[in-house]
Amino acid sequence: MISTVDEEYKAAKEVKKGNLRLRAKYHSFTTWIYETFGLKPLHIMTFELPDAIRLEIIFEYEKETRFFESFGVADSLFNKKKSKRIIDYFSFHFLPKNHKRLFVTFSSFAPFAISEAQQKMTVAGIKSIESKYKIIWKIHSGYVLFYTIRQQNDSRNNVIKKQIIEDYYRCIKPYDKFDYISLDNVPIHFTSKEHFYKNYGGNWYNLYR
Repeated sequence: MISTVDEEYKAAKEVKKGNLRLRAKYHSFTTWIYETFGLKPLHIMTFELPDAIRLEIIFEYEKETRFFESFGVADSLFNKKKSKRIIDYFSFHFLPKNHKRLFVTFSSFAPFAISEAQQKMTVAGIKSIESKYKIIWKIHSGYVLFYTIRQQNDSRNNVIKKQIIEDYYRCIKPYDKFDYISLDNVPIHFTSKEHFYKNYGGNWYNLYR
């Protein structure tokens, strides 16, 4: 799952809303994951590829997905030992003996739900914040850009930053359908136009990646 238009996100969203249920045959699998790793998946999906089967395990929160990440290992995104335990269990219980190669990926629902809320914010709401604070050059996809690096780092602007966070929260909260966003985790980042052009060549793609 890499975006809010993916099939995995749409399915997990329906599960979260109570409109879709996990396939009954996977209940024992989610129970095993919980008993083995202490984490309960939100949804399970499989995808038939030409030469393999992809098992997608979707958790609700990013901290749950991070448990399966392979930190500091260049050739693998996910922990190989944990992945192998899951692959072995799933292969034995749910796949025929001579099945295609199986690999597992992990994703989390909440960050994408927050991203979707951000995408639904109105232009008018964002413009109202930009016009309210004269030191803001632009607000773009969760980034608040002051004009200069000095403005960005000046501690005297901390009060203004707090006010911006509160205003942004009021704009995004109506679209936070699963109540993930609070004043403590408003999804914005402060930077500056000067930093943006100096380090990213004024390219939004370079800033986001």
